Amino acid sequence: MADFQILVRNKSGTRRQYFLFVETPTVTSGAQVFQNVYATAAPVPDQTGTAKFVLKKDYFAVTGTSPGQKLGSGVNVSTTDFEIAKIAQGPKLGSTVYMTAGTNPPGKGAEFVDGLLEQKTSTPGSFTISTDGSFQLSNGANQFIGLGGQDPYDPSNIIPIATFEAEPNTTSIITPKSKYYVSWGTFTPGQIIDVTTIATVSLAQVGKITRNSQYASLLRSTSPARLPLWPRCSTTTMALGLPPSTRVLESVRRMWWCLSVAVDFVVS
Repeated sequence: MADFQILVRNKSGTRRQYFLFVETPTVTSGAQVFQNVYATAAPVPDQTGTAKFVLKKDYFAVTGTSPGQKLGSGVNVSTTDFEIAKIAQGPKLGSTVYMTAGTNPPGKGAEFVDGLLEQKTSTPGSFTISTDGSFQLSNGANQFIGLGGQDPYDPSNIIPIATFEAEPNTTSIITPKSKYYVSWGTFTPGQIIDVTTIATVSLAQVGKITRNSQYASLLRSTSPARLPLWPRCSTTTMALGLPPSTRVLESVRRMWWCLSVAVDFVVS
């Protein structure tokens, strides 16, 4: 799917290193879902610095292990196997993939069953991960499953961006949400975070504008026509307490965005 980018302009008053994470998806199994760092940018200076994240709007089913460490804040996890997740939209069914522990070592791995990728998920905007009975919760491997995204710097690397403990013989319908958040600090991709303890968070949601004094962001979709779930040319972005002169400017920008078929959203 289309690339899009988030540019974070540092107006914080000090040098910052920004990182990106996503809204927690809805999961039908009732498992506790953890948020993982999606991407990090190099530190940028105050006032003149801009951090850039270039992302793809593809989703992946991911699985992996966390030997000796249960999932929780500060734990770093990585993907051992993945499958592209096709999302159910209209008459098109979404992906259903099957996770197993494999045999190397027996009961303590995490992989998807080769050749068993089906389109069976009917829940709109969702895909499904089903697990078998080849592993146990108390085996120390701490198998996990969840949602993944393509590494902005290495497309062959799929980063776990929302994860939860895999339970044997369980079916989980996963519904991703198209919301991205920016914060700052020293983290690594795949690291689980506790959003209540990190620095100031700014929502980068397509179709909406928020503003604060710390930093401003610009999000661009290069092909909005391919993103049917995201609103385009919305007037809701112009009624957020901005001064009249700014509202006029935003209105002119919005008209240009619609005419040029490229949607930009300022997020701060």
